[in-house]
Formats: sequence, structure tokens, C-alpha cells
Amino acid sequence: MLKKSPYLNFVVLSIAYLLVALFLVALIHYPNLADERAGIIQLTNFEGYKPFQYRVLMPLLIRGIELLTPGAIERGIAKSLRPKILAQMIGQGVADYKAELVYKYAFRVALYMGLNVLMLVSFMFALRKLAAVFDYFPKIIADLLPLGLLIIIPIFYIFPNYSHDFLHLFLFTLGLYYMYEQKWPFYIIIFMLAILNKETAVMLTVVYFYFYRASMPAVLFYKILVIQLAIFGAIKSILYLAMIHNPGAFLESHLQGNLQHLANISNYFRFEPLQKGILMPAAINIPLPMGLNLPLLALIVFLIVYGWQSKPLFLRKAMIYFPLLIIIGMFFGNVYELRSFYDFLPIVYLLCLMGIFKIYRNIAGGHAAIGIK
Repeated sequence: MLKKSPYLNFVVLSIAYLLVALFLVALIHYPNLADERAGIIQLTNFEGYKPFQYRVLMPLLIRGIELLTPGAIERGIAKSLRPKILAQMIGQGVADYKAELVYKYAFRVALYMGLNVLMLVSFMFALRKLAAVFDYFPKIIADLLPLGLLIIIPIFYIFPNYSHDFLHLFLFTLGLYYMYEQKWPFYIIIFMLAILNKETAVMLTVVYFYFYRASMPAVLFYKILVIQLAIFGAIKSILYLAMIHNPGAFLESHLQGNLQHLANISNYFRFEPLQKGILMPAAINIPLPMGLNLPLLALIVFLIVYGWQSKPLFLRKAMIYFPLLIIIGMFFGNVYELRSFYDFLPIVYLLCLMGIFKIYRNIAGGHAAIGIK
């Protein structure tokens, strides 16, 4: 944005991204902080249900920070946050024993929210870096395009966010960036962290295989491929053994529920306001498209397809994992729970913005051709 001062540019962007992240976290509806299956308190006690407890990176971060935080600071933060959390939970009719758990572990909840803000800001910077490497947009647009998440991410809020969501957005996007830049040591580290956070990060390997299989020296290609598969296999095996006595299943079947949802035509035209969050005192009564909203999906498909051949090959080939993730989600996730498909967001968002930018350039070019200024 400000060419003469990259440091000032960084500061301005950091403030802008932070304000967006704070607003997005303030909008989050948190009814499940002490949920037996996937509440952040249960997960940080490593007592959650499988497969949620397999996603251990955020719980490990929270517990590590908790151990390093002086007691006085921990107590002060917990004391200031408890009334707001409890007021929301009581208003939602949450059971007393869950409210007591939240009261006891309020500092962990504060860390969870703070890390959500940090991961959103980090995701926006990673998205900016990924957008910039393709040289498709002017620099100022690459700088500003993450601000559009202010509108986009609330559409994913039909379900409460889980502990791994925003961390997954950051790691998956940064993994795509390092993969494209062929910075393999950094990519492998990010890949390992991403798998610790959520198993669907293995879709990075699918993108890697499809994009580089014919363009890299065979020895290097298969070496990096084997490393990724070995990391995935090792992490999943270790987590399986570590959590073998936790309740729940290795995978949850949701096929029947998904088929019932897809059979109801009204689910394709859902518009709902956002509920109030801990930091947002009232609901935002602006109807947003939710779930498998057909008008929204039609717009997304149009923007992706528009100017398809002019868009970066990497982004086009990265879409190879879309049908795979949808099939997996059909059997083992909720197809209408968009937060399950955060893997799509960086690719779809950039392709849609490129479609909008292509339309703008075509219109501007047409006006110039007929002398309109």
C-alpha cells in the first residue's frame, strides 16, 4: 500500500487485519465451551471424544501457554472474562455443571479466544502472501483483499467454531504458499503442524501430487511425497494409540443425516441472522446465506469459471481436492456445516476475487475502447 515505507505498510495492515479478526471473533457463538464431545475445556484436558480429540495442536498450545503464564496474570484475565462467558451460557440454558467448568477454566477460554484472533490475523497475512505470488492483482488489492473476510467468514458460522478451525485456515493457506514457492523445509514443518491440527490437511498432499508430478525431478518429487505420507501415517498412528481409551469413534458416520438434509428443498435457500456472541451483546439481524445456499453457490461457481484460463494454474489444479473432500464430508461430516470445508476457503476466495477482477478489467477495457472515461 505505501511503497516508500514497508514497515508502515506492515503496521497499517496489521491494525486493519486485527480489527477484522476482533470483530469476527466477537461474532462467534460459543455454546459448546464445555461440551463433553468437543468443548475446548474437555479437549485441553484431553478427555474429548474421538475424532475431535485427535486435533491436538490448539489444546497443546493452550496448555503450553497456561503453564508458562504467571499465576497473577492468569487469575486477573480469568476474573475479567468470567461474567461475560457465564452470562451468555446462562442465557442459553447451559447446565450448571458446564457453567462451573467454564468458570474454573476461564483462562483457557480466554487463551482460546486470543489464539483465534491471532490465527485469523495470521491467516489474513498468509492469504495476502499467497495472492501476491501469482502477480494477478495490483499490490494494493493483494494487501486489502483479506479484509473481505469480514463478510465471508460469518457465512461459515451456522455452527459454532471448533478449536481447530482458524488455526487450520492459517496452516493450510501457509502450506499452499510454501508449496507453490517450493520452500520444502518450511512446507514440511507446516504440513506436520497442519496434520496435528486437523487430518484433512492431507489434502495438501493431493495438491502437491497433482501439481508437481510431471514438473519435478522424479527423485525429489517422490522423496517429498513419501515424507508427507510418512508424517501423516506416524501422526495418525500416535494419536490413535494415545487416545485409544477416549470415548467416540475413529470416524463418525453422517451419511443418513446428510441425505435427509439434501432431500429438503428449503435447505437450499436458507438465510439466517447471526446469533449474539460473548463479545457481541445483540444478534446482527442481517440475513446471511447459510449452508448449501443455491444462490450463493451459483454466484461462486460463476466467479470461479469466469476467466478460468487466465487464472493461475496452481489454483486451478488445487481444486482437485474439492470432490475428494466433498465425498469425505458426505460420509463423515455434515455437508451443510460449511466450517467443515474451511480447506476450500483460500482457493475459492482467490478464484472468486480473480473472477471479479477479470470482470472489472473487461468492463474498464470496454469503456476505454469506446472512449468512455
